Amino acid sequence: MILQHSPNDWSCLPTAVAMALGVSVDELLEVIGHDGSEVTHPQLDAPACYRGFHPQEMIEAALRRGRATTMIEKVPCALPKDDKNVNAYTHQDLKMFHPCGEAAPERFDRHLFVSNGWIDCRTRSGQGHALAYTGEGATANIYDPGGDVFVYQGPESATNHGFVFVNLYRLDDLA
Repeated sequence: MILQHSPNDWSCLPTAVAMALGVSVDELLEVIGHDGSEVTHPQLDAPACYRGFHPQEMIEAALRRGRATTMIEKVPCALPKDDKNVNAYTHQDLKMFHPCGEAAPERFDRHLFVSNGWIDCRTRSGQGHALAYTGEGATANIYDPGGDVFVYQGPESATNHGFVFVNLYRLDDLA
């Protein structure tokens, strides 16, 4: 994977996906059909005022390049489904799932170490961000569109670089 730098403050997602797909961010933006710069929320400061990008746009662009995308949640959980009391539940009511009996953090790392794709994360300030990754067996190389590359060996590796991972989107060739 080749590190690419995000062309602006609102394009980390397409830049991460472009790295994961092995194309330039300009090529990916051409497929998506816009550059995310349309001001859709003028009451907000930049970059929140811009249209930005949605993961579904990235998934569609990957499909057009013959790659399937599978989202793996770091902490898969759910609140009770109760339409009558929709605001009655808090984070304490969350139920964490362990897909196929595997603990969620270990499952996340297992997928991270054996695939390539992009990661939805948060920075120390809580801002949304996206990173590209390529699994190396027992570690993963993480590519930040902000300019950094680091080796992930576990959650502390992300924290040490100022990130909290939320979801990974692994890319696999379509059959």
